[in-house]
Amino acid sequence: GELYLIKGDATKAAWNAEKALEANRQNSEAWVLRGRCHEAQRDVPSALADYHRASGLDDANPEVQLYIAKAYRQMGRPLEALTALEVYNESFPSEQIPTEALLLTANTLTELKQFPSAKQALQRALQRPDATPEIWLALSKLQFNAGETISAIGTAREAMLVFPENKELVNWTVSLENASPAIQQTAARAGAPSY
Repeated sequence: GELYLIKGDATKAAWNAEKALEANRQNSEAWVLRGRCHEAQRDVPSALADYHRASGLDDANPEVQLYIAKAYRQMGRPLEALTALEVYNESFPSEQIPTEALLLTANTLTELKQFPSAKQALQRALQRPDATPEIWLALSKLQFNAGETISAIGTAREAMLVFPENKELVNWTVSLENASPAIQQTAARAGAPSY
């Protein structure tokens, strides 16, 4: 069933998940697959119910919590998403929390207006070798929205050194620098960002 989902055929994948569940209603992987199929078909409430069922059957599988968190975010329920992310993140040693989870945590914390904690999660994610332009952008935007314009410019400029071809990053950096010549001059004198 998983291969059908990867190929974009949620209907066949769902059929396989149903067949697996007919054979064994305690199959947590089949519940996750069915949930992912529901999600692919834009039925997030049903997906969430399937993920919760899978979690109840196999609480040793942290990936289920990540699916639950993403579903709650899609449903506009960031507090519940954060709870699921905390369960997921606690299943790893602090330095091994996946970068994707740190970014998702930061975005969820930002939604909840918990900006210092969001900033901390992004800073942790930037220490990873697989840090993406999206993480740099999120940190720069968070700094800008917190009134830390000079830090936002510094972060964006440093990100440009790592990802000079990323169009979204280039556009963001240019828009920051064009926002105010005085800010640009101050940022240039300030040197390295304070992230």
